[in-house]
Amino acid sequence: MKKLMKIVIEFLVISVFVIGCGKNSEKNMEVTEEDASTNGTMEISGDNKQGDIESVTQEEPEYETIDKYSENRAWVTIKNEEEGQTGAYYGCIDETGKMVFYIDNINAFETSSTVTPFSNGYAFVGTDQAVYQIDVQGTIVNTYEITEDNKVKAYADGKLWTEEYDSDFDTAQYTYILHDTDGKELTRFEIEGTEPISDMYYYGKGVWGYNAWDDERNQIQRFYCEEADKWIDSLVAATNHDIHFYENTAVLGISYEDPDDTGYRAKILLMDIDGNVSEVSMTGDLGWNWDGNNVINEDYCILEEYKNYLVIYNIETGDFIKFDNEYADMLNIESLPDELKFINGKVALPLIGQDENQYVALFDTSWNIVGEPIMCTKFAYADGKLVVVSDEQSETGEGYHKIFNVYDSNANLLFSSKDYHYTAMTEYSDGMACALPEGVDSLTITGADMKGNLLKDDDLGTSGMMLSAEWKYIDEKGMPLFEFIDTSSVKIVSCN
Repeated sequence: MKKLMKIVIEFLVISVFVIGCGKNSEKNMEVTEEDASTNGTMEISGDNKQGDIESVTQEEPEYETIDKYSENRAWVTIKNEEEGQTGAYYGCIDETGKMVFYIDNINAFETSSTVTPFSNGYAFVGTDQAVYQIDVQGTIVNTYEITEDNKVKAYADGKLWTEEYDSDFDTAQYTYILHDTDGKELTRFEIEGTEPISDMYYYGKGVWGYNAWDDERNQIQRFYCEEADKWIDSLVAATNHDIHFYENTAVLGISYEDPDDTGYRAKILLMDIDGNVSEVSMTGDLGWNWDGNNVINEDYCILEEYKNYLVIYNIETGDFIKFDNEYADMLNIESLPDELKFINGKVALPLIGQDENQYVALFDTSWNIVGEPIMCTKFAYADGKLVVVSDEQSETGEGYHKIFNVYDSNANLLFSSKDYHYTAMTEYSDGMACALPEGVDSLTITGADMKGNLLKDDDLGTSGMMLSAEWKYIDEKGMPLFEFIDTSSVKIVSCN
């Protein structure tokens, strides 16, 4: 199982490197918003430096890439067909395939441009000059300019941290300000000196963090909890950036003790969104060495006794349940998912059968198996859907091709990729997935997995990785959500 720390982009936060960081500058914001009603055609803007849009009609826009859905919105990129122009525009579609708006003056393929999925009603669009906060209708709510002394540090859920540097002969100071969804200041803090903080992390539910040093020069992580307007320092969580607030409580980390002195082997450190920290003791009979990537979802936390076995911790009752049934010896501990959590009361675990083949099975919160083990080469369980990849011999008997079967959280088969002639799939998000139709020969994703391999959420719509436009959005039964993107009435937005 992969033990490396993952960037907290899964929570829709970007600690900006190329973009840098910026201050609120609504006064300098100029936004062009127009409706282009074209009876099925798409208007691609020309020069709009003064806010005027010169349009060129294109019968069928050529789409370069698509992104995953989040809050019933997905980003696509539209090829720029203007003479002498290269690159693509960002467009935003709803769950019916209607394009709500597109941004006409940011090249989506420039390395300095970024977009985030929508969260809490907002997304962020970034360039090397500014970061724009935009709502689901394409209205730019706030603009944060980037200069030599003013940066944008991190953003998520419509909120954003800016970094301002002020210095002269007598002083040198960094000021960090958290802005709410309206651009108003929520909190601020200052750091003296010429060294800024390296990264800011978002852990969900209004909890942020960054690394610092305490008075004894110990590395710590300092958390800010929006709900209580409270700062908390943690030594245990100093290097743990795999903290996720799916609910109101999260695991900060595990500390180890001498059982001869304390009577227990380890303590689970928990923190709620108000910054209240609590401890849960674990005795040596439960285990000795614990993996550090632990999350709480649906009031359960799954703990891994390192490369050995699993234990459930029930947050509500305080009970521990060890995975010691007939399938325990078949658990493929080396192939556990990066993040173990219950979804709809089930978790998907990799197994190795007596035939030495790989399987996957769903288990409930008492470690009872749901359904039967399913042979697979890969799997992904998300959004209550289990996507299972297996190899099937071709009809000619020469070689194999991949089959994708999708099950619900009760292990009922919903559909097979064979039903629709799909050759690749992603995992589900917001009740939707993406599938690659048969006969498409292009690479499935820019610089990522090979065609036919299951693409996990980490590869879909993060770090600038978007699927090629040949992919189709599908529903929970495998049916395409729509055949074409509707561009009959589109708002045109300019970020200036």
